[in-house]
Amino acid sequence: MTVEQNLRMVDAAFEAINNQDWDHLYGLHVDNIVMSVPDLPVPLEGRGAVQERLRSWGEALPDLSWTRVRGFGEGDWVCVELLITGTHKGPLRQGFDQKLLEQHSDGVVPPTGNRIELRGCVVYKVEQGEISESHIYYDQLEFMKQLGLVR
Repeated sequence: MTVEQNLRMVDAAFEAINNQDWDHLYGLHVDNIVMSVPDLPVPLEGRGAVQERLRSWGEALPDLSWTRVRGFGEGDWVCVELLITGTHKGPLRQGFDQKLLEQHSDGVVPPTGNRIELRGCVVYKVEQGEISESHIYYDQLEFMKQLGLVR
């Protein structure tokens, strides 16, 4: 596939996230997808784990939106700068290193009602029309500040 086709695949994934169409999103990933995120010491492996991660963000931020700012790539790899927005209206079960949330015994951040707007970057590997790797980067400290968890 071309880089442009791979970027369209990523756009389809963003659209599924924005619509919280988890079944469609599930179908865009290979069975053994690997996703690395800044708050976990080891990558997530498999469609189920990735879908659980993204679904938990959708529950915490019901108006969650991922918007591509720009993207480029080479071969199977594409890099996308994105804007992540949403309002924290539900419990946030994933997104922070658990060591940062010691005061929350269960590691869940209760709804703050705060609006977030984070810049981030995702590096994807797209193989034969499916996402096989996803490496997500965002500023955890800025996320915590916007939720009102730190000053």
